Amino acid sequence: MYEKRFSDLFLISTIRFIILSVIFVSFATASDSASSEPSSSNEIGMPAIDYNQERFAMLQEAAAEVKVEAKEDIEKKSGIKAAFFSAIVPGGGQFYTKNYWRAALYAGLEIALWSANIIYNNKGNDVDTRMRTFGDEHWNEQQYWSHLYYQASQKGLEGLPNYRMETITREGLEGEMYLLAEYNPDIVNSIRYLEGELGYTHVLPNTKTQQYYEMVYKYLHQFGVGWDDVWETFNDPYYYDFGNLNNLTPNIAYYRDLRNESNGYYDIANNMLSVILVNHVISAIDAAFAAKKYNEGVQYSFRASSQRIAGERLNMLGIVLTW
Repeated sequence: MYEKRFSDLFLISTIRFIILSVIFVSFATASDSASSEPSSSNEIGMPAIDYNQERFAMLQEAAAEVKVEAKEDIEKKSGIKAAFFSAIVPGGGQFYTKNYWRAALYAGLEIALWSANIIYNNKGNDVDTRMRTFGDEHWNEQQYWSHLYYQASQKGLEGLPNYRMETITREGLEGEMYLLAEYNPDIVNSIRYLEGELGYTHVLPNTKTQQYYEMVYKYLHQFGVGWDDVWETFNDPYYYDFGNLNNLTPNIAYYRDLRNESNGYYDIANNMLSVILVNHVISAIDAAFAAKKYNEGVQYSFRASSQRIAGERLNMLGIVLTW
């Protein structure tokens, strides 16, 4: 990009330089102090014209006008605008400063990061749905509330509602399980207070929220009794080995794996959001520097001066290029 701008500006500069030179030479006349010796040449090959105050003033004025025009030809880019554009859409500021390759890089990275965020969020949602479905199939809320009611009745808590319980046995397995003979939302609501009365630290939500599905696995000392394969695994209907999370039933272990897999996908998706933010910040900073570099890319002007050489004052005309 800068090479093209330099080529264009140099061509314009050269043409203007030639025009100024022709104008200047056309007005040149022999100096009052002209000698028969040949004129000197300056370092860039332009003939040194004998000094004439009127011609020199004209030359300075023309060079100044061309210098102003040259500066106007270079479009300045605002660093603030460039940073703002890239802060909103990475690559926007680079596009504004005509740095198209870097604009494509930041924009492409933004698209890739958002795509990854969406993909891993969807993966997390899919596994989370499987986890919830598995939990609904294998964690029995009736067993949990029945166990709390049975504990309260064994302790003789006052004010306990009078509900009938059934004794459940399984062939080939030891122990007995006690279930509420009648089970409905009204009965559950009437005994929810037992969680606090029995000293439990967690309250099972009324609805099946994310917290609900987290609790049934995370706090097995309270909710382990609800899993349907506890009896077959430990030959006891109630879960007592809650201090050892490596000694899980197959269903609890599978549920844990699904939960960890889902959380892993969500973590990756959240990490993508962090990288997206970094991409915005870096792109904005880079765009501000790109604007500064763009503005400093190429500048040119004409210079007119007079110098005393070999005892004579000579008018000098030159091109100043910076990049």
